[in-house]
Amino acid sequence: VGLTTGVTGTLPVANGGTAVTTAAALANTGNFVLIKTVVANNDATVEFINGSNDVVIDSTYRQYILKGSNITADANGETYFAIRESSAFQGSNYARIYNRLVRTSSAGSASVYSSWTDSGTIGARLEHNYTGQSPKATNFEVIINNPDDGTLLTSFAFNTWGANQESEDKFQGIRGGAYYRDNGNAVDGFRFKHSGGNLSGTFSLYGVKA
Repeated sequence: VGLTTGVTGTLPVANGGTAVTTAAALANTGNFVLIKTVVANNDATVEFINGSNDVVIDSTYRQYILKGSNITADANGETYFAIRESSAFQGSNYARIYNRLVRTSSAGSASVYSSWTDSGTIGARLEHNYTGQSPKATNFEVIINNPDDGTLLTSFAFNTWGANQESEDKFQGIRGGAYYRDNGNAVDGFRFKHSGGNLSGTFSLYGVKA
């Protein structure tokens, strides 16, 4: 039997195959693809830029999902997300709406907000309260559609959950909402930055084909 005809399964590259044999590689052949993971260790920023370090942010994927797992900081402050346009990360002109649920040692509270972000030059604020200092940590998910489309306003939704360090009494928080930037430029990068210190934790970028 020849290795180019008459067989099923994965073939070696030398025989015209793809050599996709590992579970991780096979998982990345579907519609939900892990593009890049960065493990931050006291880093000032975490960036994903199209064409850099195997990152793809273009029409290859219809939607991008960024996940943060067990994110901490070395100082009190808040985590911000910025998009990159025309080779520069954009720190302002994000409109937001978000909701917040918080549990303290004595009671819970809920609130809803809609405003222009007050981030100055950092970006869109993902958390209303502080990113946790270890052992408290926060987690998040950011979803952004067709970022390379320069004919539409760029918008994204986010969810965050986890403990935070705003005060000793603040135990748990869940936040969610959405932003848009008041322009129609194509996006080719994403950045996470902390307002008061450096970040640690796992940041992953996924692409969704359909």
